[in-house]
Amino acid sequence: MKEVILALVLTLMFGTPFNFSFAKESLSKEVSLKSKDIEQTSNELRKETENLFLMMRQKEASDVRAEMKKELLEADNLEQKIVLANTYFQSFEYQLWLEQEGQEKRDELVNSALEEFIRLYREIKDLNSKNGNETLDALSIMLHTIHPHQDRILRKGIHRIDMELALQDIYEANRNHQNLVNQILRRKKLVLSKLNQ
Repeated sequence: MKEVILALVLTLMFGTPFNFSFAKESLSKEVSLKSKDIEQTSNELRKETENLFLMMRQKEASDVRAEMKKELLEADNLEQKIVLANTYFQSFEYQLWLEQEGQEKRDELVNSALEEFIRLYREIKDLNSKNGNETLDALSIMLHTIHPHQDRILRKGIHRIDMELALQDIYEANRNHQNLVNQILRRKKLVLSKLNQ
């Protein structure tokens, strides 16, 4: 009854009969377009949020490693250095990689970590001091460190990555680093054998 009255009022106002089915169709198309706009906006926001998360993760991880590097060089005993080396290795971004980022991103993060670690190792080695040698000892014996986040992804069947495994991979792939990788891994064995005596 209300529709009939409304149709009469609209007919009187506009001089032609009002077509409700056309209005319904038009409204349906408008709602469909709005839904697509909302979906597109939602996807854009999701991508921006993911990018923001990755940028924050990168900065935080970098800041932690810079602080650990400083503290490693300032620490005055091997035990402290070992704890700091553990935190240093856990703060690499590959340790915090998310499955949805894809394997290519994980490989990129591992390569970046390798480059940074090799630079740090060479830098400390060039110091040629007792403190530097203890720092290298601590770094060498903590190469196997993984972040607890990796434990979660390991349960999903994704393979483990730590600095030691990454160094072994680079040893096999890049002859330029073989000598350095051998030095690092030999140092690890020597330090562990001393600690176990």
